[in-house]
Amino acid sequence: MDYENNNTDFNNQSAQQPNENGQQNWQQNQQNWQQGQQNRVCPCQYCNYSQQNWQGQQQNWQGPQQSWQQSPQNHAGSEERPSTYMVLAILSTVCCCIPFGIVSIVYANKVDTLWYQGMYEEARKSSRRARNWALASILTTIAFYFLYIFFAIIIAAMN
Repeated sequence: MDYENNNTDFNNQSAQQPNENGQQNWQQNQQNWQQGQQNRVCPCQYCNYSQQNWQGQQQNWQGPQQSWQQSPQNHAGSEERPSTYMVLAILSTVCCCIPFGIVSIVYANKVDTLWYQGMYEEARKSSRRARNWALASILTTIAFYFLYIFFAIIIAAMN
């Protein structure tokens, strides 16, 4: 407890103006400290920056542009957002041809992002590609099953 009291006394003494010999150093340190306080931007409790100064800086802050939150119908007219075909892409990946299904998932994942960025035509293309890759995965699996059954019948007939 004595250490804390001594430390407080030291801080109080250093806050007062020193004698004539240290006057110039004290003023230079005071100016450096004030410049450092003006340049600070972090209002956290760890850097001793006051909330009052931070609130003063917030008055001129306008915030981030929120174009990504705007409804796409405002710009796209009466058109609706294209389907992502994510469920079809996932099912085709799990149940059918995995490589084609993964490509379908990638394109399905791009649809919403492109749509909300205002890239409507790219979103539609991505939606069509997701659907086409998912269907390719399903059709490839069906084709392999038919070939398997066909060759199984031919081999059974040869024996």
